[in-house]
Amino acid sequence: TIFVTFMALFLFGVLNILTAVFVEAASRIGNVDRDLVTQQKLAEHASTVSSLRVVLQEVDTNGSGTISQLEMENTFEQPKIMAHFEMLGLEPHEVMSLFTLLDLEGRDEVDIEELLSNIMRMKGAATGIDVATMMYENKRVYRSLRSDFKHVEE
Repeated sequence: TIFVTFMALFLFGVLNILTAVFVEAASRIGNVDRDLVTQQKLAEHASTVSSLRVVLQEVDTNGSGTISQLEMENTFEQPKIMAHFEMLGLEPHEVMSLFTLLDLEGRDEVDIEELLSNIMRMKGAATGIDVATMMYENKRVYRSLRSDFKHVEE
């Protein structure tokens, strides 16, 4: 009976060691998977930015580094470019609205890099920081206007 007890305890110990080895290996695989997913997302983002930059440079027919309103409107007639916007989940009216928002000076043109970065921000749902930024900007403009109105009244 002592031998049977010894063998049972020995077998139990060996099985515990094997279980620990498998758990450790699975944990390492989980970490590697997380790293691979992160690398894949970063590569996917870089690829999207790169291909969108090429598309926007094609839209810039005069090579000025900016896209005019006319150039932007002409893109809606080009299936390749429209397919790119659709791939990002953007509708033509959304891109045109973004163009109008970015044209603060009313020059009817927007810098390619500025348009690119803002299109990429539009790609996903609005994040909390985007909403907080908009609220901050609105408060800042409101304070500025209120201050200006006080000076006008005086």
